[in-house]
Amino acid sequence: MNNKTLLFCLPAILGAPLFGAHASGKETPEDDGEKTGRPNVLFLLTDDQTFNTIRALGNTEIHTPNMDRLVRRGVAFTQTHVMGGLNGAVSQPSRAMLLTGRGLMDVHRNGGFIPQAEKTFPEVFRENGYTTFATGKWHSDNASFNRSFSTGANIFFGGMHPYGRNNELGHRRPYLHQYDPAGDYNDRNGAWADASPETFSSKLYADAAIGFLEAETSSGDPFLMYVAFTSPHDPRNVLPGYGRKYASAELSMPANFVPQHPFDNGDLNERDEKLLPTPRVPE
Repeated sequence: MNNKTLLFCLPAILGAPLFGAHASGKETPEDDGEKTGRPNVLFLLTDDQTFNTIRALGNTEIHTPNMDRLVRRGVAFTQTHVMGGLNGAVSQPSRAMLLTGRGLMDVHRNGGFIPQAEKTFPEVFRENGYTTFATGKWHSDNASFNRSFSTGANIFFGGMHPYGRNNELGHRRPYLHQYDPAGDYNDRNGAWADASPETFSSKLYADAAIGFLEAETSSGDPFLMYVAFTSPHDPRNVLPGYGRKYASAELSMPANFVPQHPFDNGDLNERDEKLLPTPRVPE
């Protein structure tokens, strides 16, 4: 990219967001960013990543070199907190709040619906001459997605990838849609990603983003890219060989670990509690 690019990275719906602004590459008067004063915008989002998993912010056990570079070259906000949700899907209202600037009690259907009267920030960019591209997760209604974006690829509608036996689904084989100008997205006109040893949701979304960048290099319009990864949200599939840099004996237990919830909160058997047997064990 030759023109100025503004980068927003939010690595954690349930933790502290990290934002950075960065101007990169060669800049000349012919570049669109110079002519119009409108930078390109890249927005990166990870799913259910807690704030204290970034090495540059103090975690010495996890390797996050790309996020570390964003921290060093930008600004990190370490006291930003989630407002909660009205059901178990906390990411759904969090995304709607982020997209619309509204508070928890002002989003609709716990964030699952964004009415036409409430514009998303990509929608505002689109109305002001930007090409708006999306890949990855969208947790609200389909109509608000198509109002927000003029194009996209490898789009996942929903909260999480499905579980399957032997890791054949989940992040290894997500169900994806390609952009439809008519907004016709349903459970019949998408496609399961091709299964291969190297398939993983993050790579599919990154590849879609890279493909868009390569296609946009000759375009004169500024663009906004919304790249919403579905990892590290469960299912916790991993690629073969990934994680070998970690040895369980060398990893510390979280300070707040307890085998099970210390009191009956009236809802002790929700989806997260069903992922692993209780009481939990350190191993």
